[in-house]
Amino acid sequence: MNNRRYPSPRSSLALALIVCVGACQRGPAEPPSGSRPESPSSAQRPANGAPANPHTTAPANDPHAGLGLPPPSGNSGPPLANPAAGGGDAVTQLEWDDPPGWRREQPASPMRRAQYKVTKVGADAADAEVTVITFGGGQGGSNEANIQRWLGQLEQPDGRQTSDVAQRRSLTVAGMNVLVVEAPGRIRGGSMMPGMAAAPAFDRGRLLAAIVETPNGPWFFKLTGGDETVTSARSAFETMLRSIRRR
Repeated sequence: MNNRRYPSPRSSLALALIVCVGACQRGPAEPPSGSRPESPSSAQRPANGAPANPHTTAPANDPHAGLGLPPPSGNSGPPLANPAAGGGDAVTQLEWDDPPGWRREQPASPMRRAQYKVTKVGADAADAEVTVITFGGGQGGSNEANIQRWLGQLEQPDGRQTSDVAQRRSLTVAGMNVLVVEAPGRIRGGSMMPGMAAAPAFDRGRLLAAIVETPNGPWFFKLTGGDETVTSARSAFETMLRSIRRR
């Protein structure tokens, strides 16, 4: 006769309850050490394969990466062309007639669109120089700032400010306003930019300059040299200004 004793149904039920409570207190089993959680399935991703949340993976160039912020907005295209380097519509192109006797030269810097030498006259010790410069729209500074910079390159023998003796007037050429400024004075000379040849100094010098206001930025025409040479070239300078037209 088998004398083995079997647990009663009530004892088995109590044991099962104890095991279940212990498992619930421990929580779900952790993955083995060194394993990684599975990636979201393809069913959880949009058709293009991007993460379901667009902010979970920031672009490599996103300065907000890791901060939970949306990627930066704005134009991500190439930078605008440098107007001084021929940036297409960024510069209103002008042309004009060269005055007779003026020698057109190779510009001494990339900023210059044209450069001339005007043969000296009278007692002046050196030829005068004409430069034509433009930077394009929104560049080059205000008209007044440029005029004051030019006048600041001259000194008056009686100590007055050059702005006190300067003369200003305006023209209209091809529908564009042209500001003209002229002043005598001592021109200190020297190099205006690193790498450029030094301009001669004139004890009795003169400045004659113009700002042509185009739809896409100003053009600067500047004649500097000895007083007699610049004075004699005044009529040719104004004739050149009146010949300006858009290309």
